[in-house]
Amino acid sequence: VIVTHRIDDPPSAEDLPPADAPVALFEIFSRSGSGISDRPAALSDYLDGLTRLAADYGGIALGTYEVTGVLIGDGRDWDEARVWWFADPSDLDELLGDPRLAELTAARDVSLSDSYRLVLDGVQVEPLGRTP
Repeated sequence: VIVTHRIDDPPSAEDLPPADAPVALFEIFSRSGSGISDRPAALSDYLDGLTRLAADYGGIALGTYEVTGVLIGDGRDWDEARVWWFADPSDLDELLGDPRLAELTAARDVSLSDSYRLVLDGVQVEPLGRTP
């Protein structure tokens, strides 16, 4: 996947609490392969809702990225990705088990052709604000 540009501002280092074992939730979304220019309302609603829900569990949105291209050998075009950071893996586990997330995801999926959700362990995010 090629990240074409970040479409929001990253948090500052002061926004992140100390963490011994931080994790990240990485999601990538596919609709038409045309980037963010035609983001459906259902995906916007999902991203807004997940940002609020993740915050309930200590999650901090690290960034939203417009992307182009395919995952290795995959053949599908992607449009955008979002990354959330959690200081404690159990906080992310609780979010992933929250029925409100399942509802948000089901409503989002009707507007997508595909998505991936990955949990990344031992995430190092310093220095924040780097351009990809």
